[in-house]
Amino acid sequence: MRIRNSLRSGLGLALVATLFLPALSIGGARPAAALGGELAKDEIARRNRSLARMLAESVPINRGLPVIESEAETRFPSAEEVTMRAVATLVVGMKGMGTPRAVIDKYVSDFGLTPWLSPEEKTFLAAPKPDDHIRMVHGWRVEASRVLFWSIGLVDRLDGPREQIEPAALTALLQKQSRAGLLAKAKLRPVSAVLDQVDLIYCYRWALVDENYHGRPAPAGLSDDIAMEWHQALNWLVRHDEEPWDDVSLDT
Repeated sequence: MRIRNSLRSGLGLALVATLFLPALSIGGARPAAALGGELAKDEIARRNRSLARMLAESVPINRGLPVIESEAETRFPSAEEVTMRAVATLVVGMKGMGTPRAVIDKYVSDFGLTPWLSPEEKTFLAAPKPDDHIRMVHGWRVEASRVLFWSIGLVDRLDGPREQIEPAALTALLQKQSRAGLLAKAKLRPVSAVLDQVDLIYCYRWALVDENYHGRPAPAGLSDDIAMEWHQALNWLVRHDEEPWDDVSLDT
């Protein structure tokens, strides 16, 4: 959250590049320059798939980026935890996009969201008239919820962080069913499928930060606003037991 606020308050991606590009670190990741050695086979294969896709899309790559966690190392939250995080994130995004307070309060009540909200989310939802910048920052949360709903099978696919989703496509999930109904439908995707997206967004974000740092436009129609939200959601899925939602790292 701290990084995103800095970006959208005018400090820009160049600052983030200055802070993070030299570090090239992510969680417990291991160097990948050789893509061999002690790395697990799925880590190597996953990174190769990410690089191949980026090359096909003419997105710059960095073969020295550390690889992410292996499948054997990854422990996801429960389907209930992910579902409630997705709903909470979406409702916060809805308020950021101007949904009336009465509607927001009803969703919080109907889905029993209060225990699932982060401290920053509680503060934002309680604010009667948050300023425009705060609303804008939280409005982007709709994109993070998109990824979370995808991870439990309620959004069909992720085609890359380029085009914003229509919020109505997600709010319909809440309008058509109860909390119990939503939980009944939620099924976590395979670890391998989620880690593919974690690795790809990590590589995409490195490219976006690097291109901006060098004064070049975002490559291949990618949007860093969307990519940052996807990055947070995906990193939370693999680091939920280490980093609470408000503090999820977006380092590249």
